[in-house]
Amino acid sequence: MWHNQPDHSRQQSPPGPGPYFHHNTMSDQMSVSSATTGVTSPQGQPPPQNYNTNYQPPNPNSYNSPTYLYPSSHIHNQPLQSHPPPHRSSNNSNYISSPPAFPLQPPPSLTNILLSSSPNELTLATNHPFLRLAGQGHLPARTLSRWLSQDRLYAQSYIGFIGALIARVDLPYVSISAADKTTSLRWRIIDCLTSAIQNIRTELSFFDSTAEKYALDLQCATRADGLFTAEPATKQYIDLFRAFWTDPSMSLLEGMVVLWATETCYLRAWGYAKSFITAEKKVLDERDRDRKSKAFSDGMRSELEGSEVNTALSGTTGNNQVEDQQPVQNTANDLDGGALREAFIPNWTSKEFEGFVAEIAELTDLLAEREDAVNRKLDVYKAVWRHILDVERRFWPDVGVSD
Repeated sequence: MWHNQPDHSRQQSPPGPGPYFHHNTMSDQMSVSSATTGVTSPQGQPPPQNYNTNYQPPNPNSYNSPTYLYPSSHIHNQPLQSHPPPHRSSNNSNYISSPPAFPLQPPPSLTNILLSSSPNELTLATNHPFLRLAGQGHLPARTLSRWLSQDRLYAQSYIGFIGALIARVDLPYVSISAADKTTSLRWRIIDCLTSAIQNIRTELSFFDSTAEKYALDLQCATRADGLFTAEPATKQYIDLFRAFWTDPSMSLLEGMVVLWATETCYLRAWGYAKSFITAEKKVLDERDRDRKSKAFSDGMRSELEGSEVNTALSGTTGNNQVEDQQPVQNTANDLDGGALREAFIPNWTSKEFEGFVAEIAELTDLLAEREDAVNRKLDVYKAVWRHILDVERRFWPDVGVSD
């Protein structure tokens, strides 16, 4: 989220599996997620249902890494298998390997792997009809109020979530210089999360001022009895964020993945909405160029035909100069009064917000690299990502039109 930061809310179908509820069994430095991300059952219990029809029972004489199923119950990962040290020759000769045929490429980062892992689900979560109407200025004020009211609830619960992540950063006892803090991963995460808290406070103030300016309702009820409450997808976000307050087994990396996933979806979603503004601007610019070209052509012709025509044209040129100072897109007829295209969309697609999301991705990838997350728990974080995409898709209100 952001004043330069995101939020979410939508027409929701019945909620899917709830956030992550952890059951402490075996533990290491990184925890897995909950009811939405299952792993193999603890020893002595029957294995969970496997939805792969080609599943073959494991060989009891060989080591198998944990298999993550979705959904199932949650436990922590098994410890990494220890491998014997490589065989060393008894002679003292140095072993020289031949250079690789091609330069070695760094392995893909965790966030890049996740982005490419569920492309269809990502499109559904970020290219919703609600966003298309928003970018076209065709979203009614009440529909925007309904979504913004839910987004406000999301933003408020986001504050406690970020606080819970800050509490998970284990700062060292040793004192380090200010310069070293700019390169220390733990201090960089603290700085990023502190900025997130500041941004969301600014965002909530932005909601208030913009709602007042455009006569939007930040407590817009959708229930038949007129009661305002969190809708199902909003409730899932709130429950997920609160789980980080109460469950110490949920790791910092898991929280960073959740933070990155929500903010990435938000940025991409409003970027999709902005694409319709950009397309409209292109059409208007082409019309403007055609008009100026015609005016120039008429002006050249007037020089040949006489000063009377040229004088009339000069008056038209003066009017055109005034028109050029008008806004790129006309929001006077927008159904929300211009709130989205004048205020919200520019804020949620700003360069500052892009930089904030990029920083979260960088820190998440560095932390994942430090904890060897891609090799150890990739299936867990893929499940977290899919869960966020599912909730995000249902966070946008139904606008009565299809894709």
